[in-house]
Amino acid sequence: MRRSRYGIVGAIATILTLAWSGFLPWLSNVSGLGLQPVQARSSMVTVAPVASPDSGAIASLDSGQAADHLAQGSAQAQLQQGKLAYQSGHFAEAVQRFQQASQLTQSLEQAYTLTYLSLAQQQQGNWQAAQHSISPSLDLTQRFPPSRSQQLILGRAFNTQGSLYFYQGNAEAALAAWQQAETAYAAAKDNRRQLGSLLNQSQALQSLGYYGRSRRTLEEVERRFKHEPATLRLLGLQNLGSMYWRIGELQKSKAALDEAEQLAKDAQDLAQQSAILLSLGNTEQALENTDMALQHYQQAANLGSGEVQFQATLNQFRLLVIHPKTRTTAQDLIPVLQNQLKALPVSRAVLYGATNFADCLTRLAFPDGARGHQSTDNQVNEALNEAHSLE
Repeated sequence: MRRSRYGIVGAIATILTLAWSGFLPWLSNVSGLGLQPVQARSSMVTVAPVASPDSGAIASLDSGQAADHLAQGSAQAQLQQGKLAYQSGHFAEAVQRFQQASQLTQSLEQAYTLTYLSLAQQQQGNWQAAQHSISPSLDLTQRFPPSRSQQLILGRAFNTQGSLYFYQGNAEAALAAWQQAETAYAAAKDNRRQLGSLLNQSQALQSLGYYGRSRRTLEEVERRFKHEPATLRLLGLQNLGSMYWRIGELQKSKAALDEAEQLAKDAQDLAQQSAILLSLGNTEQALENTDMALQHYQQAANLGSGEVQFQATLNQFRLLVIHPKTRTTAQDLIPVLQNQLKALPVSRAVLYGATNFADCLTRLAFPDGARGHQSTDNQVNEALNEAHSLE
């Protein structure tokens, strides 16, 4: 029985809709993605600098001014709502919330809030606005004498500036910023964020071709994470596994991710477990263990939601498309991916996934890589004919 032509034509239409909606200019910037950038050994997963908003950030500021002021009034409410929007991928709303919070604060509190605003603007690919937010944050923070609060905010500002540089492809400037972040966090005696800055440095070193230094930095982080509580060790091992995957240390990647998955299981943290399974799938794929990779991607998709679910399904789709015997099975995932993609708020990572989806569809439509060749699959042939009519 012939399948509906909805499959490939509808998927192509989804990609075109994204482009026509004004998101296509971002394509020139996706090469700078970071500990969640750039396409490496797999189709979708990215790894971004450790600079995301975290729920414990305000609590980590001691009894200094930042915690005192941000604990009051609507500024705190706007900041918390912005964090929730950021974490759910609604970056436009996050920007609006952080802008409102920054207008209700001053001094160190404002500098602190501006780091969040810059991060959300980075997720939109709005580099100029992100720079305009982080520059005054750094200037404001450096005007104050050193204290634990001041050093924590300074470290956060440098970390955010480093992610901006890295997203823009300036790994050398990113490395310098992350080194300054590490120094500030060390002065504040914040071991967790200091280790996060070291992970970012390892990523920048790898991008600059300093593979030996990158590996030694990762080994230092791994050694120090062994003494952290289970919740922090879980996050550290997850990031370590992704970083080892990036530099080709696949057995170390697998070992770190296996341990991280067990910690996530023990904590009954399905969201973390899903993300770790996604990374494990990438590692197994790089090790050419296709069956295990597909299994991990399926598990990640079953347990996850949102972007992680989409990434896992997309990676599964890509593997099925590559192998001739499973291309028919791959077609069953087309409407699934379409529905997942439509439900996601637009971000750089989602757009990156959409372009990979389009690439996979092209592979499915032209299995030998030559556009003059017609697939023997009726659905693909019909989809191609209609796709050509769109040109």
